[in-house]
Amino acid sequence: MIADASLDVKGGKMANRRFLAFLGSFLVFAIALDFTAFAQSSATGAGRTRGVAVTIQCNVAGADVVIDGTSSGKSPFTATLAAGDHSVAVTAPGYQPYNGKFSVTQATTIPVNLQPATMAVTINTNAPGASISIDGAQIKGNASNLTAGSHSVGVSAPGYVAQNTTINVSRPETFQINLQPATVAVTFSANVGGADIAVGGPGGKFSGKAPFTAQLLPGSYAVNASAGGYQPLSTQVNVTQASGQTFALTLQPSTATMNIVIPRNVMDPDTKDEGLLRSMVKVFVDGKLMNAKAEVMGNVAVAPGRHTIRIASGALSFQQDFDFAAGGVYSLEVMFGMQLRPGK
Repeated sequence: MIADASLDVKGGKMANRRFLAFLGSFLVFAIALDFTAFAQSSATGAGRTRGVAVTIQCNVAGADVVIDGTSSGKSPFTATLAAGDHSVAVTAPGYQPYNGKFSVTQATTIPVNLQPATMAVTINTNAPGASISIDGAQIKGNASNLTAGSHSVGVSAPGYVAQNTTINVSRPETFQINLQPATVAVTFSANVGGADIAVGGPGGKFSGKAPFTAQLLPGSYAVNASAGGYQPLSTQVNVTQASGQTFALTLQPSTATMNIVIPRNVMDPDTKDEGLLRSMVKVFVDGKLMNAKAEVMGNVAVAPGRHTIRIASGALSFQQDFDFAAGGVYSLEVMFGMQLRPGK
């Protein structure tokens, strides 16, 4: 076409003017056409690369954020993403992981609320029927799901000293919390003031003078009591969980031992059966017959103190007062005497 134009130019000035006009129009058209294409191309490219600001706001600062499978940063996290659908995963130690999807067309904030991870925790104790509370709330049984970290635990049971402690949870675990039996106040009294009392049992050994009080664990105890002039006492008592228990101990006076001696020379010489003669003698202490079996003449028990001893045999009877010491052993020898006095 340009070649043809050049031929027309050789024909004269008019032809030359026509060629220049034609050439100018062609150039304007070409420039306009190229600009339109450029504008369309620029508009298309801008649509493909334009991004959207997205913020991942998490309740746990520093949580790891993964977008579309790529580790992207830590919360709070802001990035420019292409408009459309995306996936997000947020994780943090001690929390349950979060996985979600979202679609964006404009700048937006995605809230993520991580829930604390829980672990199975069991509380064992030596006290039967114990009540267990965790962080101030009583639980049913002895197991609970807890979050990682410190938790307060309270354990109580009848007859035991309640215990409060702190456990640190980092994994599923069983904790053993043993309770100590509770002591109760127990008083020991005696009918003899100041009697020595010794107590031994589950709580150890205790001693004192009556009356005295000891803090004892429930259980069975051996008790020994003694006092001068009284027979030692040994007994067993059972201490329960009830408070204010009192055990009264009764000591019996120590007895003296009296043996009756009847010399042969005061017996009837005409009776050869000595046993028969002895069986005819009766011994009374303060009016009480002490040898119901008449042949028993030895080891007669007499309480400490002053007593009236009376000996009777047949038509004869005589008595006298004597003092007996606790635990003493005495021989009472029977003697007959006669006195001759001038008569009137």
